[in-house]
Amino acid sequence: MFPGQGAQWAGMAARLWESSPVFAQWMDRCAEVLARLTDWSLTEVIHETQDAPGLDRVDVVQPASWAVSVSLAGLWRACGVEPAAVVGHSQGEIAAACVAGGLSLEDGAALVTLRSRLIAEELSGHGGMVSVALSPADTAERIARWNGGICVAANNSRRSTVVSGEPEALAELLAECEAEGVRARRIPVDYASHSAQVERIERQLTELAAGVAPRPGDIPFHSTTTGGPLDTTGLDADYWYRNLRRPVLFGPVTEELLAQGHDVFLEMSPHPVLVPAVQDAVDATGTTAAAVGSLRRDDGGPERFTLSLAEAFVRGAPVDWTAVLGTSGARRVELPTYPFQRGRFWPEPRTAAATTGGAEEDAPLWRAVDRGDLAAVAAELALPDGESLHDLHDLVPALSGWRRRRKDSALVDSWRYRVSWTPVTAPVLAALTGDWLLVTADPDGEAARWARTALGASVTAQLTSPDGPIPAGPWTGVVSLLGLADRPHPDHPVVPVGVADTVALLSALREAGIDAPLWGLTRGAVGTGRSDQVRAPGQAQLWGLGRVAGLENPAAWGGLVDLPAELDDRAAGLLRAALAAGEDEQEYALRPAGLYVRRLVRAPLDGTAARRSWRPRPDGTVVVTGGTGALGARVARWLAHAGAGHLLLTSRSGMAADGADDLVAELRALGARVTVAACDVADRAQLAAALDTVPDEFPVAAVVHTAGVNRTATLDRTTLAELADVMSAKAAGARNLDELLAGHDLDAFVLFSSGAAIWGSAGQGAYAAANAYADALAADRRRRGLTATSVAWGSWAGGGMVDDDLARDLARGGVRSMDPDRAIGALQQALDHDETTLTVTDMDWERFAGTFTAARPRPSSTPSRRPPAPPRRIRPPESPNWPPGWPGRPTANANANSSTWSGPPPPSRWGTGAPRPSPRRSPSRTWASTP
Repeated sequence: MFPGQGAQWAGMAARLWESSPVFAQWMDRCAEVLARLTDWSLTEVIHETQDAPGLDRVDVVQPASWAVSVSLAGLWRACGVEPAAVVGHSQGEIAAACVAGGLSLEDGAALVTLRSRLIAEELSGHGGMVSVALSPADTAERIARWNGGICVAANNSRRSTVVSGEPEALAELLAECEAEGVRARRIPVDYASHSAQVERIERQLTELAAGVAPRPGDIPFHSTTTGGPLDTTGLDADYWYRNLRRPVLFGPVTEELLAQGHDVFLEMSPHPVLVPAVQDAVDATGTTAAAVGSLRRDDGGPERFTLSLAEAFVRGAPVDWTAVLGTSGARRVELPTYPFQRGRFWPEPRTAAATTGGAEEDAPLWRAVDRGDLAAVAAELALPDGESLHDLHDLVPALSGWRRRRKDSALVDSWRYRVSWTPVTAPVLAALTGDWLLVTADPDGEAARWARTALGASVTAQLTSPDGPIPAGPWTGVVSLLGLADRPHPDHPVVPVGVADTVALLSALREAGIDAPLWGLTRGAVGTGRSDQVRAPGQAQLWGLGRVAGLENPAAWGGLVDLPAELDDRAAGLLRAALAAGEDEQEYALRPAGLYVRRLVRAPLDGTAARRSWRPRPDGTVVVTGGTGALGARVARWLAHAGAGHLLLTSRSGMAADGADDLVAELRALGARVTVAACDVADRAQLAAALDTVPDEFPVAAVVHTAGVNRTATLDRTTLAELADVMSAKAAGARNLDELLAGHDLDAFVLFSSGAAIWGSAGQGAYAAANAYADALAADRRRRGLTATSVAWGSWAGGGMVDDDLARDLARGGVRSMDPDRAIGALQQALDHDETTLTVTDMDWERFAGTFTAARPRPSSTPSRRPPAPPRRIRPPESPNWPPGWPGRPTANANANSSTWSGPPPPSRWGTGAPRPSPRRSPSRTWASTP
């Protein structure tokens, strides 16, 4: 597959050009041909020399992208991967034609150069393009009112369309989409390809392309201009005009290729931009196929290409490893010739202890009760001889039921945890040492001015964008205010700008070789108690993501600090205290009352009376998102059993989901009315349409949001688009439900969150961020006087949620699988007690902590029985330059063995004024297989 624009990035493939002889040979040939056609050098453009033009010029980026695509195809083929077909997107068809043999390299270079030059000279500045997350049909209907001012430019998939046209009309479309919650983004071009504007260059383009000599190809060429296979001898001047004028039919062509049995799609580009569209087609057609990129943005060297080769190989591509490894010294070894038995011999985890309802000496009695053995019960109770057993007929079953309920209650109690904020006592004056880097996107804003004052002379440099050059260190630490920006990202609205910029900053620091701990600051993302509640739930996503960053690269992560509403001198002193404290604590909240640290504490009910007995209304509708999945279906059955009048089950597949028909029949047999809607809850318009189907006689009374997407990838391997994809269902879906159901009389608004948001899980940064938002949204709704309950789940067993092998792996990591019926019971308890946030998980903390705290202590996410009653003290810096008369300064009679303090008694532990360097370790692997 060969994309058009969008995959380019500064320095793309430069390292591969330097390291791969085959790739270099192809790039050298392309550079030689282009040099005869342009006034710039491909070598200088790719390597970003001082006088080279930038990739922002269409007459530079299109030829350069063509060269990289053709050269990548040559490299894949040298590795033994021969294409069975080629397909291109817009200008990508030129590279596809060259690889298919339908155009010579010289003709391809001439065509892409002349085409892009005409666009720059005649079309640039008169149009634009926008990507819309709607089907082509829905998009065409939406843009009809502009009467040709906007047209469909590309059918990428059933869920993604590109439009092009007049700038003013496109601006109106973007505003309309934003108002209606439809994802749309402006593509960074100032011309309108595949629109009527192209007609003004028809004559020039056909005349310039007349010299192209198409020829028979040796690889099938599938045209996204005509929508089907094409003899490459037809790639004449008229075809190349139609290529630029007609809409790109990539979606239909991809589905046809899938129907023909093609099952490995390889993208020849410096960054995968067609892979998501192929995955959409795979999902839409129910086929099985893999889509693999070649390089990634800012990761364009031989290591990334080798990883792509390996991924393609395990997906079925025939890689010639002898050719790949060459003279590297790698040696082929034989695998054992006998078949693997796949036997596992891990020590099994200890069974969770739970209160049994009777002491050990009473065990014979309770065993008799459980068996229903009346004679044995009478003997254990030493009833008088001849006394009738009649009374025991009713008593024993009642005792058995009572004991079973008590055991279940005790077990579920042992699964319950909550987040608590514990005050700590910091010294009045905390001194920072070393050089600190401040990162802020708003250097003149209130927070930046306050932070510079708070950190004082320790701030020796400031960075205003994660994309800018990192000032030379070494740095003691990095303080980032990027997380304060919780407005939607312009290209991926589900992702807050602060989260996107923090991921970019982590990448930039890593690439600059800076291991100094990064501290992320937010404001209103957490609440420490009833009088201090969450006010910025969007910023809470940084907390979920940050916990994962700390696991994936402990040496480069400091922690998280939530700022108070009032940024004054006291808050400044608390910030210095937190940053100076070293690595023992990673999560702080600064409040007028002092410094707080986060703790996960056990939260047993211990028989506390419930506030209510929640049941779904018989005359209301319960909306269950992800309702046809394993979790959603289990929730739906529970609701139907409990008497729900009407269930609206939403899922992306709707009734096409596996088992949907049987589920609906089962729920109706239980007495519930059921509606199943094919709906992406991240799409506001789709969700609104689904909610509009609710019958008037069954108004929406409750919501259970189980929908979610989880893909494993470390943050340094996660693109912004991938981040948005994972965050969309959980975070955007929760936000859409909150907004669309405003004003409804709800008696339950349940959000299924994950343990990944509570303690982090390597490879699940986006997932943790999305679930942290769910927890914060529940708290924010409570602040607004609305009902909400968010449960962060551990691992559910059974029902297709976790297979047996994975369940055993999780248990070995300390996360035991919970019986789904008991988990539902825990949810019922949370609703009965009207709780806001709760973590429910069956943990072996000793096993879990062995991995989780291997790199550094993590007291914020490993539980204590109760939060400590008195404020905990933190040791001040050992050798600060205390000004005379400051509280907390050692008095003159201090000696080597003792000190007399004029301030509070010296606490037992505090950092040295600067975080202690941590050795680089591999990321901690934590288990968090959750809903």
